[in-house]
Amino acid sequence: MENPYTPPAADVADPAAPPARPVLVWIISLWYGFGAISSPFITFLMMGGALPLPAAERAHLMARGPLQWALVAVSATLTLWFAIELFRLRSRAVRLAAALLGLHAVTTLLNFAIGSFSAAATSTLAATAFAMGIAVAIYLYTRHLRTRGVLG
Repeated sequence: MENPYTPPAADVADPAAPPARPVLVWIISLWYGFGAISSPFITFLMMGGALPLPAAERAHLMARGPLQWALVAVSATLTLWFAIELFRLRSRAVRLAAALLGLHAVTTLLNFAIGSFSAAATSTLAATAFAMGIAVAIYLYTRHLRTRGVLG
């Protein structure tokens, strides 16, 4: 007769336990969350003169119109929402990543259309292209997480 008080030989896993949060989810969520919260404050500090800024960049910042400021506010809000949803491993993060990618493209095209990028600002163009590449990679990563069943 087998002893009923003997512990099981194999580890018993809890099927209802949530999946482990991947390291990249931590990194992306923290980076985007910090950026969404700190970016408006840094912008206001630059506009107010508390942070040093070259005259040309200050003039560019002050020349933004209401549409550009609205896009900045929407972008910060969507970025924070995305960071929270990705951290919570929600499938909504995929749609938010797609929305951020689209908003980034629209904002870039708007800046080109109104002449915000000067010919001398090749570093700005390179940074914009790099940021767009990162946004595409993050969108693809969130889709991959949803396909694997990590996002629910």
